Amino acid sequence: MRKVKSQNRLPRILAALLMAGMVSGCAKPHPDETSSISPLSAAIRFYQGPLDHLTAVRTGSCPMHPNCSEFALAAMEKHGFVMGWIMTCDRLMRCGGDETRLSPEVWVDGGFKYVDTLEQNDFRWALSTEGPPLIHSSQPDRSREWGISIE
Repeated sequence: MRKVKSQNRLPRILAALLMAGMVSGCAKPHPDETSSISPLSAAIRFYQGPLDHLTAVRTGSCPMHPNCSEFALAAMEKHGFVMGWIMTCDRLMRCGGDETRLSPEVWVDGGFKYVDTLEQNDFRWALSTEGPPLIHSSQPDRSREWGISIE
């Protein structure tokens, strides 16, 4: 009877270890102590520091620059919890996927990483219409010549 129970636990234990390894794969090795302390940044810094206990045994790391936890910290500090959480989830879904084909590489900490900064992703979540338009047309605006008005 005990043998059956231990066989049922093995997949759960392996799944838990796999999830712990995946979650810790994007942790920052050494937290930066210079930014302001808020509940959001404190939670992420706790993840980057004491919760990053698998660095001694894991072989992989986040392929992006900045890494995912740094990106999350910057997004939440700049855009607040809700929008920062959405941007972080978007980043985690892109991490290591198509982004590796689409982003430029940069040499960081002894290896190449793919550049995906917060500034490159701000346009998706910006609520204001300030600044230049996102779509630039190479053709001149001829609506006035033709007597067409969209007003």
